[in-house]
Amino acid sequence: MKKIYMILGTVLLSAGVKAQSVSYTTVSSTYAENFDGLANSGATLISGSNGPTEILPATFTGSSVPGWYLSKYGGTGTNISLGVDNGASNSGAAFSYGSTGSSERGLGALASGTKIHRFGVVITNNTGLDLIQVTVNFTGEQWRLGQTPTNGDTLTFGYKVNATGINDIGFTPNTALDITSLFTTGTVGALDGNATVNKKAYTATITVAIPVGATLTLRWDDANDAGSDDGLAIDDFSFSAIDATLLPITLLSFDAIRSTTGNILNWKAENAQNFSHFEIERSANGGSFNTIGNVSTNFGSCSFTDGTPLAHNYYRLKMVDKDGKFSYSKVVAVINNAKGAVVTGIYPTITTGKLSMDISAEGTQKLQLLFLDLQGRIANSQTVTASTGNSTINLDASALAKGMYVVKVLQTNNEAASFKIVKQ
Repeated sequence: MKKIYMILGTVLLSAGVKAQSVSYTTVSSTYAENFDGLANSGATLISGSNGPTEILPATFTGSSVPGWYLSKYGGTGTNISLGVDNGASNSGAAFSYGSTGSSERGLGALASGTKIHRFGVVITNNTGLDLIQVTVNFTGEQWRLGQTPTNGDTLTFGYKVNATGINDIGFTPNTALDITSLFTTGTVGALDGNATVNKKAYTATITVAIPVGATLTLRWDDANDAGSDDGLAIDDFSFSAIDATLLPITLLSFDAIRSTTGNILNWKAENAQNFSHFEIERSANGGSFNTIGNVSTNFGSCSFTDGTPLAHNYYRLKMVDKDGKFSYSKVVAVINNAKGAVVTGIYPTITTGKLSMDISAEGTQKLQLLFLDLQGRIANSQTVTASTGNSTINLDASALAKGMYVVKVLQTNNEAASFKIVKQ
């Protein structure tokens, strides 16, 4: 992977020693680290302390990952161990993981009773703006299966603003970024962490205030589990952050009702600092939409009246940012010519059993749902009752066998709508 370099700044750690941090200088830019600066050969290197110690050649010969730190924070032994391994070792250490001799590396750890490590990165906000949201992406890799059967191991993630280093207390967890074992059974020993089956993509967006000049420390803690541990690693890390002016709009609610003056659309929105306007779109069939109006109000409660509605009306909001980017709201429906119901969606399209159906009804409506397999046979049927207005009805597809189905929604023996789903 191509590495994107950022300027290195200086932070003051609790011991009073100046050390490097990653200097994040441009809002919405991406800092990336692929860890290929780690050594790919040589003996295990022992630092002169428990750390935290930056991964630089002065301490770890052949390794240079500026802004990233190692610490031996647990176990009966002393000093940080950084080894080069392909997953064969079961000794407690931090590791430059990769295939033998390969320059493609990942930073990982395997805990033991004598050595338990953590690693992390320190990032300084040098953008000149207060940051409010960060996005972290990386690949988690498993390089060793320590024992079988096992419940698996975890490198536990945490973050903190203005920490004194990766050994500071008070880190906030986010389980979405915990690196966990992918395999807990099989042959004990080395795995190829670069193989697709042995790696997993992780991502999370975190709302956190990082003032100008402040640091954000991200870390992963290994733990010594019972028995022999798995070897886990991080690779292809990336980080980006935004300030308040780039925060995307959040649509809190959206509904439509019929009135004597037309169909009234109401919605609420927030976080609209970079927002331009709403475009109101209408369709007669739920498939082809046309713009029928614009609203420039960009926060709080908003409203629009369709004074010349159709017999069946499907509405959605196109939410346009100042840079031209846009997204769509969900679809809501209003019936104007007669009592009936309009189903605007059944989701998720891929499910293990639970489904939701969005529906707009004039008066209380009873509908029959037929789940048809690819041969057109009825695999399941359900009857639901919809109340007046827009509502969401929960459906249960757990009894279906795995496969693809067409869900037909019938009203008074006429087909009202059809949707495709996949049951896993």
